[in-house]
Amino acid sequence: NAFRDAADVIQPTVVSITSEKEFRINGRSRGETPQIPEELRPFFGDDFERYFDGPVPDQRGFQRGFGSGVIVSRDGYILTNNHVIAGADEINIRFLDDRTLPAEVIGADPKTDIAVLKVDADDLPFIELGDSELLRVGEMVLAIGSPLSPNLAHSVTSGIVSALERFVPTIGEVPVPMIQTDAAINPGNSGGPLLDSA
Repeated sequence: NAFRDAADVIQPTVVSITSEKEFRINGRSRGETPQIPEELRPFFGDDFERYFDGPVPDQRGFQRGFGSGVIVSRDGYILTNNHVIAGADEINIRFLDDRTLPAEVIGADPKTDIAVLKVDADDLPFIELGDSELLRVGEMVLAIGSPLSPNLAHSVTSGIVSALERFVPTIGEVPVPMIQTDAAINPGNSGGPLLDSA
């Protein structure tokens, strides 16, 4: 019952996050041969230049990212993982009621993999942050997020706290203490909340 009640309360505070980053690849003009290692030339025989001599136009594309987050204030502040939004040119937040709003990055810390986003909204459901110092190994926990696809948003999985203060190397190889859980976590869950029954 505690987990059912927790899921009912928390699900409206969990959001799906999509990010988009533009990238460009510079082309080359005719006669500008790319730098190919000499040892690969024999595979193309005498026609090496025929394969690589033509012009290649500049290319433009978009890299898309996907993850989860949790609303932590009534006026639209959202916590997520830094790697969900790192380098993004555009970030959008989708809520439980399918509303979508643009978000801006307020702050991000690659070392701890935390980012704070903000949407222009009021009177949002939100969650109060717990105290991780009170967690105990073996405690039952829930994870909520959007595993693998936006169509699977607000999926709930359960598990236990497997260990505390697992030191994981991050950017700069500075170890950061993490909570280890065996609750199912898949790509797209990143940034979603982990909660106990309290």
